[in-house]
Amino acid sequence: MQDLPNNLEAALKYRVEAGNFNLAIFTGQSDFDKTHPSIVIHAELGQETPINSGNFMITVNCELRQSAETDDLPGFRALARSVYGQLMSDALQTELSSEATDLHVFGILNRQFRETIDDTHWLSVLTFDAYCCRSDL
Repeated sequence: MQDLPNNLEAALKYRVEAGNFNLAIFTGQSDFDKTHPSIVIHAELGQETPINSGNFMITVNCELRQSAETDDLPGFRALARSVYGQLMSDALQTELSSEATDLHVFGILNRQFRETIDDTHWLSVLTFDAYCCRSDL
């Protein structure tokens, strides 16, 4: 079932790429240095609900980062609104299901947004849960 989060990450990457933003897009977790601005999309497989159904809750974390050295916080916030606008559609589950390979998304739940500013980076994070299954079940 580990391919399920990977398929979801790929579909979300496709959604962000469709916006033609000037930023690097990464999926999964890695220790590589990221260029800025960048977004890292990570999906983590959760609990199968109900048991033996093939349906899983996947927690998605989208982190948009930019170096604070640019001194353009309003520009960063505008970029975050635009990027996350690609992921806030009421029909996101349908769009992801049609764009992904071997993935059906039943619903998007628990969307949360937070922003962090420190001395070196601005970080904007969108998290949500996606209720999914493989489409070839």
